[in-house]
Amino acid sequence: MILKEFFDSGYFIPHGHCYLWKPELVGLHVVSDALIAIAYYSIPIALIYFVRKRQDLPYPSIFLLFGAFIIACGTTHIMEVWTLWYPTYWLSGSIKVITAIVSLYTALQLVPLIPKALAIPSSAQLEAINRNLEDQIQERLRVEEALRQSEARYRAIVEDQTELICRFLPDNTFIFVNQAYCSYFGKTQAELIGHSFAPIIFQEDLRQIENQLSTITLENPVTTIENRIVRPNGEIRYQQWINRAIFDGQIYPIEFQAVGRDITELKRTEEALRISQARLSGILDIADDAIISVDVTQRITLFNKGAEKIFGYKAIEIIDKPLDVLLPLRYREIHRQHVVGFGWSSNTARRMGDRREIFGLRKDGTEFPAEASISAMELEGEKIFTVFLRDITDRKLAEQALRESERRFRAIFDQTFQFVGLLKPDGTLLEANRSVLDFGAIELTDVVNRPFWEARWWTISKETQARLQEAVAIAAAGNFVRYEVDILGVGNTVATIDFSLKPVKNDSQEVVLLIPEGRDISDRKQAEAALQKAYDDLEIRVRERTKELAKANEELQTEIAYRVRVEAELEIRIRQQAAVAELGQQALAHNDLSSIFNQACAITAQTLEVEYCTVLEILRRGDVLQPGPGVSWQRKLLGRATVNFGLRILDFGLQSAEERSKAIESEKQSPNPKLPQADSTLLSHSEIFSDLSAEVGFGDSPLVGDREVHSGMSVVVEQSTNLPFVVLEVYAAKERIFTQDDVYFLQAIANVLSSAIVRQQAQEQIQASLKEKEVLLKEIHHRVKNNLQVISSLLGLQYRTIQDKQTIDIFQESQNRVRSMALIHENLYRSKELSKIDFAEYIRGLTINLFRSYQTNSNNVTLITEIGQNIFLDVDTAVPCGLIINEIVSNSLKYAFPKEEKGKIYIKLNPVDEHHLQMIVSDDGVGLPANFDLKNSNSLGIKLVNGLVNQLRGKLDLKIGKGTEFKITFAKAKI
Repeated sequence: MILKEFFDSGYFIPHGHCYLWKPELVGLHVVSDALIAIAYYSIPIALIYFVRKRQDLPYPSIFLLFGAFIIACGTTHIMEVWTLWYPTYWLSGSIKVITAIVSLYTALQLVPLIPKALAIPSSAQLEAINRNLEDQIQERLRVEEALRQSEARYRAIVEDQTELICRFLPDNTFIFVNQAYCSYFGKTQAELIGHSFAPIIFQEDLRQIENQLSTITLENPVTTIENRIVRPNGEIRYQQWINRAIFDGQIYPIEFQAVGRDITELKRTEEALRISQARLSGILDIADDAIISVDVTQRITLFNKGAEKIFGYKAIEIIDKPLDVLLPLRYREIHRQHVVGFGWSSNTARRMGDRREIFGLRKDGTEFPAEASISAMELEGEKIFTVFLRDITDRKLAEQALRESERRFRAIFDQTFQFVGLLKPDGTLLEANRSVLDFGAIELTDVVNRPFWEARWWTISKETQARLQEAVAIAAAGNFVRYEVDILGVGNTVATIDFSLKPVKNDSQEVVLLIPEGRDISDRKQAEAALQKAYDDLEIRVRERTKELAKANEELQTEIAYRVRVEAELEIRIRQQAAVAELGQQALAHNDLSSIFNQACAITAQTLEVEYCTVLEILRRGDVLQPGPGVSWQRKLLGRATVNFGLRILDFGLQSAEERSKAIESEKQSPNPKLPQADSTLLSHSEIFSDLSAEVGFGDSPLVGDREVHSGMSVVVEQSTNLPFVVLEVYAAKERIFTQDDVYFLQAIANVLSSAIVRQQAQEQIQASLKEKEVLLKEIHHRVKNNLQVISSLLGLQYRTIQDKQTIDIFQESQNRVRSMALIHENLYRSKELSKIDFAEYIRGLTINLFRSYQTNSNNVTLITEIGQNIFLDVDTAVPCGLIINEIVSNSLKYAFPKEEKGKIYIKLNPVDEHHLQMIVSDDGVGLPANFDLKNSNSLGIKLVNGLVNQLRGKLDLKIGKGTEFKITFAKAKI
């Protein structure tokens, strides 16, 4: 089909129409294109002939490519003549595409060949190269002659050398040794040449020599080896050899030339130096001070661990750096001049220089004060300067802190309001602060270095001075002294001070100083007198106020007692409200009335703190109350209670409070009143019984006799009908006065129970209604399935009477569509849940029907399904999806596998995200045509698929290639 279309002119017009079939114009193009084609065909023939004759021709493939390119160009001109009458433009265009490919490939091959072609020498260049080659041959002959002469001179020189010289092959065999080598080892040339050097090498060094020789390359042909040898007398010596490899022009050495010397003494010297350096390094590393050595250019040559710690540099970072990097910028020039001047001075040979303070510069840029000393020594003719440096930052900070502390002490000492001084143990005054000096209007020079008691302050009386002398003697003995004393101030003013003497001892516990202190307490003394007077006045007022407070206290105790009672009652009400809320939550969480009644009785008994609580249920006969669930309750305690009177009043419809009160009063005034508790409760809705022994039906009851129950309370649990459901009762085994608030609480519990009863009745009605609707819905699905099966059977009967194949296919497709819908209703009818369908199970049934309908051999076509776990669809989604699968799978079974070819059909349904599903139906058959238009197809099945996808509000994607793939993405319905 494609080949026919390729050579078919189709609906195109010949190219001659463009020339209006003018003979002269048509002839012009025919003749010119023909001549060009003939020329294009003759040129490749000449190229091929040229290539075959010139076998040495470089790059023959480019000539063949040019030939192919020219032939293709000639063919396009032939097609220009052909399409004047025959419009086979597909063939003409294909030939042009081939021509374009060949020409493009030829152009690409030319790009790398052009530099190579330009590099081919011309004939003039070849002649010049030939002449140059002849000159080189003549030059080589002259060099060879000179080389023979040079070799003779070289051999004479080598033989006269004191160095050890030898040549050996890669297998370690000697091919030459000089006379010095023979003398060193005490052997002749004949004993060495032709033999390996291995026997004279120390055995442990032989592998090292071989490994190092193997590293020699054409780029690095020289290596130096140090090894040990064994002389004929057994002595082990060290030698150093410089080895050069001679290569064969490629990568392999053909021989080695070596020059060696004895370095035994040098090794011994190096070992002694290493040991000495190790000792020095150990000393330098344990030093906390920085030890830095510099050369005459002031570049650092030594930097110990102490220097690393102080400056923050590693030795590897600072070695060979100028000493200036360790100094602040402002000191660098001065320090350089100092070092130069020190070098010219007579202080040398490890002699320490003058010690002076400098500043250092750390790696992080911070400066620090330091003490440094410099010395110079001469080593092997070179002068070395060594700096010993110590970081004195801590010492400077301590000195600064000491000065600051002394300044603060003096400021505090002089500014304090207390009288403070300093005495020798004999009472001589050394220091006095500003406050005490100002108080006496005297200067320190007037009293310093004089007995303390002779100062003006103490001249108020002889007794005062004598007492001070006695106090000084006691303090000098190491005791603390304190007393109050009057002293004399400026203008003969007198002040009372709190005076003390405190001894200061040294490490030997000897008193070395006395500290006198005095605090002016004149104001305090005056305040104490005023305070005493105020205290006396306050005492009188306190006694008067105490009487008033006693009376107020009595009133407050009364009010507190009242508030305690109110708070206790409030706490009880809060507990009761919490109990009602708790019962409400439990009633909502459970559906078992018996369980709810038990919980209600337990909560009520615990909240009201009573011993008995029960629920009396009205039996079916309507006139008997039967005790049910309860706390500490047994049926034999009360038995049954007949409530004919109360129920009769209720049956009469006397529901108003006024009517019930009249009925109760009438019963009480009758000759034989019998109004038991149950009747009374039913009529009044709630009752409180303070003395149960006086109530009808309780006098001889075990509840009153054996259990000593005294009081009780009961309320009615209402329901939607006129007849109550149950009666809730509580009883106390001790005297208990139930209040109206207790009745309200019990009624609240009863209201919760009433709500639970009504809710359960409503749920039972709803469950019954749901079950009835479920049966009805199953019947509907069953009948819809049966009706669809009838339609399918009718279609089957109809197409069996039709002979036209196309009409039969239409009927069969319609029958499959009906079956796909019927299968959904059948699955729903058989499913436990009527609102959703298990799509995996549905697909299995649907595809089995389709395979059976098209009589497909399962050995040829394999169905592969991939359905996500727990994917259920509602009816509105399942029906369109089933019809889509029916259409696509039917199309695959009919057209995808012609002539019973083997293949696979895939059905996949998986969630894309939380709200979307993706269904993929595909096969690996022959596939659809490349120009297939999904939106504008005339196929009824494709139109139906597009319509069903729109019904799902989904997106349809078609993939055509090896097989066909339909991908439908649609929203997941909430079930």
